[in-house]
Amino acid sequence: MVFVANRLKLVTYALSVGLLSVLALPEQALAKKKPRDHSHLAFDADKRKKTKSSIGQRLSYSGSIGISRLDEHNLKLNDGVDDRSLQIIGTLSFAFKAQISEKIRGFAHVELSQTDKTTHRQNYGSYSRVKIKEAHLSFGLADKHTLSFGRMRFAEPRRWGMDASVDGIHLGWRDDKTAWEAALFRDAFEKRGAYAFVHAQRFSKKFAIGAYGLIESLEGKQRLHIAGYLATLGKERGGYDLYAASVFGDAANGRSSGFAIDANLVSRFSGVRWKPQLILGLAAGSPGYVQPDLNSNKARDGGQAQFHRFGTVFQPDMSNLVVATAALGLRPSKTFSVDLRAHAYAQMQASNFAPVARVQGLTTGQSRHVGHEFSIVGAWRPNKKTKIELSAGVFKPGNAYSDRSSVKRVYLRMTKYF
Repeated sequence: MVFVANRLKLVTYALSVGLLSVLALPEQALAKKKPRDHSHLAFDADKRKKTKSSIGQRLSYSGSIGISRLDEHNLKLNDGVDDRSLQIIGTLSFAFKAQISEKIRGFAHVELSQTDKTTHRQNYGSYSRVKIKEAHLSFGLADKHTLSFGRMRFAEPRRWGMDASVDGIHLGWRDDKTAWEAALFRDAFEKRGAYAFVHAQRFSKKFAIGAYGLIESLEGKQRLHIAGYLATLGKERGGYDLYAASVFGDAANGRSSGFAIDANLVSRFSGVRWKPQLILGLAAGSPGYVQPDLNSNKARDGGQAQFHRFGTVFQPDMSNLVVATAALGLRPSKTFSVDLRAHAYAQMQASNFAPVARVQGLTTGQSRHVGHEFSIVGAWRPNKKTKIELSAGVFKPGNAYSDRSSVKRVYLRMTKYF
C-alpha cells in the first residue's frame, strides 16, 4: 500500500510538473476551422478524428498521450462508510485513415490505457486495457450515398443520449439541406443490446430539425424509442434547443411507455469582456421513461470542455426525474473556456426507488426533493498540441435520501497531441 501510495503521488507530481511546464509555453492560435457542416448524422465518416501526419499518399495518422486523475468521495450513500476512490489513468491513442481508392476509405481508432485504482477498502493495483474504439470501411455510392460497416462511433443527433462504439452497418445520404440514415448494429463492448435505427434531418445555417426511431432489444426486453428535436444554430446573441422523446414496450418501472422533454435557452453577450453566456435548462422524464442503453448525456455549449449535461457528480438518467439547470459560461478566448453550473433535481413521483445515477443510495419515498449540485467545468488549449481539462463538483442529497451526506468529484486531465 505504501509503495502504491508513493507511486500515485509520483504520477500526481509528474502531472503537476507537466502542467507548470505547459503554462510557460506561449499561446498560439489554433488552426482555422473549415466551413461548418450544419448536418449531424449519428454516424458520419467525414467527421471522424483528424489525422495530421502522412505516410505516403494514401495513409495518414495522428495520436495523443494523456494522463488524468479522478477523485470521488461518498458515491455510495447509506453504507455507513466514508468511501473514497482515486484513479490515475494514462492513455495512448492512435487514429489512422486510409484512402484506399477515390470512393473507399478506412478508419481506425485504437486506445491503450493503464489504470491505478485505490479505494478506502483496497488497492486494485495497476491494470491495462487495449480498446479498438473504431475500425470501419466507408464506400461512396451514387447520389450522395455512403455505405459504412465495421466498428463505428454512434452518437445520437444533438448528443442527448447515445454516444458509444457499435459494430454494424450504416447507410447515409446528405445534400445541402437534408440528410437521412439507417443502421443495424450491436453494442461493441458489452455485447448486450441489438439495435435498428432510422433518422431524418432538415438543416440550414440557422436551424436543424429532425426525428429518429430506434428499436432496442436488450436482455430480453424490447423497446421502441422515438424522438424529435429543433435547435437554432450559430446565433450570435444565443438561441434555444428543444428535444422530445418517448419509449414504448418494456419501459421503466414496469410500465409500457414513457416520455421525456428537454429545453435549453442560451443568451450570449459577445460584446462584453470574456463573452459570457447564460444557459437555462429544464428536462423531465416520466416514471416510465428510459434512455437507450448506449446513452452518455455528454454535450458541449460552445467552449473547449465537454461535460455531462445533467450534472458532473450526480450524472442521472432521465427516468422519473426533473432537472433544472442554470449555467454561466465564460469564453475569454478561442483556446480557453470555463462554465459554472448548478442543477436542482426532483422526482416526478416520490418513490422508494432511487434515481438511476452515478450516486447510489436509499430513498424514503416520502419526498420528491432529490438534491442539488454545483460544479465547475473548464478547458484550456495553450497551443495546438496541448489540452488541459478540469471539472469539480459537489452534490448535496435532498429529503428524498435517507443519508444526506455530500458527494464530491474532482477530475483533471492533460493531453498532448501529435
